[in-house]
Amino acid sequence: MLVIGEIAGNRYLHCRGLITAILVLLAAVGLGCKPSDVSNSESIEPRSRMTAESKDFRVVAFDGASAVEELNKFRAAWNDGRPCPFIIGDAEELSRVSEAASYADDQNQTLIDVVENSKTIECPRWFQDRKEQSIAESKEYDDEYSFNESEVFGDWPSQPQVQTSLTAHTDILTGKPKDKVFIGLSAVDRPWQLPAAVRYGGWNDCPHPAEHCAVLRYWEEKYGAEVVVLSDSVIECIVSKPPLTREEAVELAWQQYWYCPDIVEQGTENVAALAAALLKSNYWYFWWD
Repeated sequence: MLVIGEIAGNRYLHCRGLITAILVLLAAVGLGCKPSDVSNSESIEPRSRMTAESKDFRVVAFDGASAVEELNKFRAAWNDGRPCPFIIGDAEELSRVSEAASYADDQNQTLIDVVENSKTIECPRWFQDRKEQSIAESKEYDDEYSFNESEVFGDWPSQPQVQTSLTAHTDILTGKPKDKVFIGLSAVDRPWQLPAAVRYGGWNDCPHPAEHCAVLRYWEEKYGAEVVVLSDSVIECIVSKPPLTREEAVELAWQQYWYCPDIVEQGTENVAALAAALLKSNYWYFWWD
């Protein structure tokens, strides 16, 4: 079910996966948006303790050029007990996020169910299992395949490509802000629980929602990595305690590789380049093809 409502004078949608209704109402969502003073408004309802009956998430539309500024306002308000914000992207990405959630294996579980299931996952073991699964699947396609760790790691770059900002509010080709960007708001207790609210993952090589929650909780506790983007195929984090040594960065890079192989195989090209980019970086980016 989708319900039109208001937060601080801004229209929102309560998302339950009805794509047709989303497409019909998208234009309405964008009308009447007043980005200024959103985070200071007393009409933003407080974040209550999560229950099985909690609303999972709703969305507010802003101009792309102001999306990060508005995200930061919502994040400041969230620290005072308001809903937890995350950038979704444009109307097409909102549609795909909702559609993917409607097909997720976990769709019949409540947000609380997914969060509780995530607490049974031990991340060091999970990373190792992902590694073994990936190698086994590669051997199914090629009997002569042999995982070469040094080859996958590669050489340390002289000039690492470090991410210095969020990207979900911009066009991937031009780098310019999108016309309209949707920010999700969810009554979760911590950002690592957002994949449970969105039922994010479970397609292709993208981990299931409970697995996302487990890994992101592990990194939030260790590195202060907070999810701020959940787009159709992208997760981005703001990181307050990034690795400060090469050894730490390499350990994290291997974890991120097994969590999201595409950021290396279709991105940095080797784990060393990823590790160098993570060193002292306050932004993380994940993408699943």
